[in-house]
Amino acid sequence: MRRRLTYTISSLVSGALLVAGIGVALIFQADIVHNAVKQLTAEVQAISSRSTISNPNVLRFIKLAAALDGAKVVPLGQRTGEPLSSLPAPLNVSIFNPSQFLAGYGQSGTYSNVAYAALPLHSTNALGRPTLSLLVITRAIPPIGKAIIFLGIVILASIIVAIAAAEFLTYRFTKPILALVNTTRDIADGNFSARITDARVKDSELEQLGDSINLMAAKLDRSSEAERQFLLAITHDLRTPMTSIKGYAEAILDQTLEPSAAAKIIVSQSNRLSRLIKDLLDLAKIRASSFSLNTMSMDPSQIADQVAASMKIRMQEVGLEFQYQTFNVEHSTRITVDPDRLAQVLSNLAENAFKFATNRVALLCVIKDNESIFTIADDGPGIAEAAKSALFEKPLHIGDTRSREAGSGLGLLISAGLIRAMGGRIWYQSPTLPNGTGTRMSVALPIRK
Repeated sequence: MRRRLTYTISSLVSGALLVAGIGVALIFQADIVHNAVKQLTAEVQAISSRSTISNPNVLRFIKLAAALDGAKVVPLGQRTGEPLSSLPAPLNVSIFNPSQFLAGYGQSGTYSNVAYAALPLHSTNALGRPTLSLLVITRAIPPIGKAIIFLGIVILASIIVAIAAAEFLTYRFTKPILALVNTTRDIADGNFSARITDARVKDSELEQLGDSINLMAAKLDRSSEAERQFLLAITHDLRTPMTSIKGYAEAILDQTLEPSAAAKIIVSQSNRLSRLIKDLLDLAKIRASSFSLNTMSMDPSQIADQVAASMKIRMQEVGLEFQYQTFNVEHSTRITVDPDRLAQVLSNLAENAFKFATNRVALLCVIKDNESIFTIADDGPGIAEAAKSALFEKPLHIGDTRSREAGSGLGLLISAGLIRAMGGRIWYQSPTLPNGTGTRMSVALPIRK
């Protein structure tokens, strides 16, 4: 690329200089010829006004004084107007128009390498008879060869300077690009810690490109780390129920445990494993954008009532207080959603609230700013600070001592993906209570008029 740029720039400059040089030379030569002819025309008119012009000595003096190459008075035929003796070299009779001389007009121009001017003279001889003669003067046109040689030297020097400048510019342009290329290759090879740090990337456009590459590398680095942590967490969560199933199955075989009691634990752990696998499949479909939505227009109160009924039964099982505030609207309000997916989202949020709540859980529904907002609140310990930065971006491992029971940690990721696919938004507030505890998870979906 660098060689091609250098060759292209130097070729363009050389071509432009060559065309300009030829044009200047042609214009210069034309100007010289024009001025020579114009000057000779003025001089021949001035010389012809002298009464002693036919005197050879006077003519010779004028020739030297005016720096003329040729000056001669040539007799013309009275009837034909043709010169009757030789003309100054290298002129010949064929270049003149005799009828123009008979009419009293002069003639000027260029022939070969000289400029000439001719003017007819009317006079009388010693016998008093009228005579007609032609005053012809010539001047050599300076050759353009020296000018061309000088111009060629200038063009050659300019081309050398252009090549040097092109080499410098291409070096300055391609050097940071090579740094960008090397960094992107490192990133492509999996080295997400690679960054553009070359101080020579100072051009605004290249600097913006370098910043974009650094930002991309940082995001890939974070994604790689998040994926690694995700795999570690999922491996741990998969291993736990598998270990329990294997242990209780071996206990049944060894007859060290009552089969019915062990079977209950095996079924419980199998259900947990099934839920985890289902969550993984849902998450994979969301990230691949391959899941399907069966959307329809619905009254949000209908979905809220169904979720509230399910939550009430669940909370009664563990002795938690449940509060439900439905939508308070007089007119019909519709939202376009997949009811099963929305119920899945609200159930995921309810399960999280159930796992962390201390005494009560609430489902609060409200219409605000042309949105239907579902909020599930609990009075638990709140979200840990370490988890807040990417609550809806990476798995939240909640199998700790603050949780009532362990989970896959994928519920919020799945919920966020489903809500965004349905054109809604999801957010949280934590803590929400005066004592620094409690969490509110909210989902908003636009109202369709």
